[in-house]
Amino acid sequence: MSKMTTEQSTAINIQSQPSEQQLNQLGVFSWPIWTKEVSEFPWTYDEQETCYFLTGEVTVTPDGGEPVTMGKGDLVTFPQGMSCTWKITSPVKKHYNFGEIIFREKGKGEREKGKGEREKGKGERGKGKGKRGKGKGKREKGKGDKVDKVDKVDKVE
Repeated sequence: MSKMTTEQSTAINIQSQPSEQQLNQLGVFSWPIWTKEVSEFPWTYDEQETCYFLTGEVTVTPDGGEPVTMGKGDLVTFPQGMSCTWKITSPVKKHYNFGEIIFREKGKGEREKGKGEREKGKGERGKGKGKRGKGKGKREKGKGDKVDKVDKVDKVE
């Protein structure tokens, strides 16, 4: 897999109408979806974000910069560290990914997970880890436990 690299800057990179092949290479359609109604709000990018607009239109104005309008069909990269104001003029629905972009090579399996992707649960638990601490809970019979013969049981009242 090859990585897409971008230089650190305050520039917003917009690619209008990227090819279906490019979107598939990026794995765009497996990214989470974000929706937002008409509104205006400030935003700061702690990490680089790449997104693909499915619907809507927005004007993003970087602090101290010029307004940039984007919307349906645009593949956009916002640089890490940029502070801006979002003005959504038509409800937005977009796929998004925070962090590095990993290109999927033709014929290869699933792409690696980006930072922006959320996984359900934490996957398989390691041995000895879980809800119960060491020495708690029931053990299965015959799994290394040694039981001495009990001759007498005193009844406690």
